[in-house]
Amino acid sequence: MAPPIEVRTSLRMPAELHRQLTRAAEANGNSFSDEVRHRLTVSLELGADAKTHSLLVAIGKMAARLADWCGPWHDNGFAATTFLRAVEKLIVLRTPNWMGEEETSTGTARIRPKPGSPGIELFQPSATVTNVSSALVASVQSTGGEG
Repeated sequence: MAPPIEVRTSLRMPAELHRQLTRAAEANGNSFSDEVRHRLTVSLELGADAKTHSLLVAIGKMAARLADWCGPWHDNGFAATTFLRAVEKLIVLRTPNWMGEEETSTGTARIRPKPGSPGIELFQPSATVTNVSSALVASVQSTGGEG
């Protein structure tokens, strides 16, 4: 007999978390179960280390706060520019030794790829902060921002 495609489970959670998920499900046109399943799937697909996860959570909170103040970052230029600057500042605050010898604000510094990584073949000898960051953006834009 084939294993089941889905497994039914029970989950305990704080009442406030349940309320937040219920509101989010309604806002997204999902059932409660679909909303929880989607959010768990996304969190696992990210595969982020703890510091990256913490940064993503903070960015999400900033996006929500900005939406309360002046609308979603993706709806107007002022909000988008404000959000961009806030994310940059947050990364600087959370990065020890920011702007070390390899990085410059002009984006002309050379990358130091991790030994054995595809970055060595992909970007040498012309790797700069600008073209590596452009490649990163292209890698997620080509998949609708989810890959």
